[in-house]
This record gives sequence, structure tokens and C-alpha cells, in this order.
Amino acid sequence: MPSSDDMMSEMSMVCPLRGGHITVESVGPGHPDKVCDQISDAVLDAALAGDPNSRVAIETTGKGRIKLIGEMTTNSEIDLPALAMRVHREIGYRDDEVGGVDVDVVQQSGDIAMGTNMKVRGAGDQGIMAGYAVDTPEHDYMPIAYTLARRLIQRLVTVREDGILTFLRPDCKSQVVMQNGTVQRVTIATQHIAEVELEELREAVHREVIVPVVGDIAFDRCQINGTGRFVNGSFSADAGLTGRKIVVDQYGPWVPVGGGAFSGKDPSKVDRTAAYMARHIAKTIVVNGMAKEALVHLAYTIGFTEPDSVGVRVFDAEDSAFNFEAWIRETFPLSPGDMIAYLGLTAPAGWSYQDAAAYGHFGRPQFPWEDVG
Repeated sequence: MPSSDDMMSEMSMVCPLRGGHITVESVGPGHPDKVCDQISDAVLDAALAGDPNSRVAIETTGKGRIKLIGEMTTNSEIDLPALAMRVHREIGYRDDEVGGVDVDVVQQSGDIAMGTNMKVRGAGDQGIMAGYAVDTPEHDYMPIAYTLARRLIQRLVTVREDGILTFLRPDCKSQVVMQNGTVQRVTIATQHIAEVELEELREAVHREVIVPVVGDIAFDRCQINGTGRFVNGSFSADAGLTGRKIVVDQYGPWVPVGGGAFSGKDPSKVDRTAAYMARHIAKTIVVNGMAKEALVHLAYTIGFTEPDSVGVRVFDAEDSAFNFEAWIRETFPLSPGDMIAYLGLTAPAGWSYQDAAAYGHFGRPQFPWEDVG
């Protein structure tokens, strides 16, 4: 088993993370906000499956009951309450843990639709989107602390679903503290059944979850269920809302992100599509050795087909005189309609928006914006 020091030695190359402390968190699919994100994106998947021109802007809230609100124009037939309950169940919750599903969904406003229809194909909103990549191929070209926090969550889900730790339940969070490229502390909060003893849970999570992900870190450097009992989770204990985890969804707190959330929005919304393209561009720069690190900004105005601005910051560039902005404009499709076609966003094949809503939208190879050839 490699030590955390060995695993993290390459962290010093990451410009936002040079020296000092950094703390990054992730949350599990059973976190109430993530449950809402997955329901909203499951609605989008269902709408696009029957009508690739669907317009969807769906928010999900949860506290005791689930409620879907927003706008949707589609020819697809969708049983929204049944879909919401299916997602809730697939995450690992029982039907009796939520009191039912309410729906308040209307058609998309014509004032928006006239600027985003198939003829105009303009941006569905104004906004500034960011994409980032760094030369860490073993960590999917993402900040290393971010991928460690995510992998802790993925491991928590694996040991629960595979029956390795049968006392775990779906709601969970992780946090990783690093200093100068070394993991200093790990925090885990995980829902559990009432019958398990706290010390048994802590020892098992350290052994089966933390050590396999970050290496042989001492037990006393890990905080596992620090407040003790965590039996009630998700909507029985807390409120959830689509779009409240935009930093977790992207790159962590040390990398700038755009102002908009992703989940529940069809590809005409540049909050989503341009963020995916910006990541694709940044990753292309890094994978092809043009720079060790890249941050790309794209800005749009509602109804217009071309970006208002293209901004690029690179670090350790191969050619310091290279005009990255001109190259981006010449190389990549940047209008909303062309980005949608280039990335295949209205007809997902081998991936789904619901899947993207669970563990972050970037640094996962199944998504087309991660494919840089």
C-alpha cells in the first residue's frame, strides 16, 4: 500500500495548491442535495430519450416530501412522481422514508424559447462558465485533493452496496486536508443503522474506506462521525435542493467555477454546456502538453450564438508566446448549438445526466467532454 506522501508528491505542480493548507470536500449520492440533483437530471434524461429537442429547467426540493418545480416543454411522456421515487429508491432509501411527491411544472417561457429554438440556437441564459485541467493523469487531470475526496465517497458507496460494511446507509460526506502535497487529515460522516456501535463503525471505515484510498494514514488523523450518531439521513433529517453543490460538482474550492448549477437543465443552457466545453478545452491543452495547467472562461448572453468573451490562463506553457484565445476560437465550436452537436449532449450514449449528478461532472472518462482524443 503506498503512503499518502508518495501518492501526493506530484501535488506541488498544481498552481492553486502550491504550499499551505487546502481542504476539499465531497458528498455522496445519498446527500439530500445530491438526491435532488439526481432526480432533476433523471427528468432531463427521460425527456431527451423521447424528444431530443426537449427544454427542461427542473428544480427538486426535499424535506419529508419530494417536490418538483420548474419548466419543461417536451413530447416525452414522463410519470414524474414515479421517476422521483425510482431515483430515491436506487440511491438506497426506502419508499417509506419520504412522504410522497408533489409536482408543479409548467411549459418553458416563450420569451426564453424564442432565443433558443432550433432556428436561432442561441444561449439559454447569460453567464460565465469555467473549465479547468491540470497535469495529473493518475487523477483524471483533476486537483488531487478533489479526486481523493471523491474516491472516499465512491468507496463508501462500494462497501455498502457490496455488503462489506452492512451497517452503512446512503447519506455521507468526506473531507480531505492537505499541506504541501501531503494528506494531513481525513473527515468522514456517514449515515448508519441504529444497531452498530460507534467504535466498530469508526474502525471499519478507517480500515475499509480511508486506507484503501489515501494510503496508510493513522487512525488518530481521521475524524469519523465526529458528532457520534448519524442514523437519520437525507430528507428525514435535512432539506435538499437542486444546485447547492456547484463547487463539489466541479473542481473544489481552490479553482474558480461559473455562477450556475448544472442539474435539471437541458443543453441549451450554457451554464451546463459551456462548462462542459470549457473543461474539454482545458483538458485538451494539458493532455497535449501545451501547458501543465489551464483555466478557460467562456461568457455568453441569452439568445446570442457566439461567446461574449473567451478567457484563458495557463501555467508552465510549452510556448509562452502562443495565442491560446485565438487557437480556441479557431479550433473549437463555441456556439450553443454547435457545442451541443460536438459533445452529443441531446442523445447521451453510454452515459447519463443522472450519472453526472452523483459524483461530480468532471474527471470521469465516460463523459464526452472528457474525451480529448
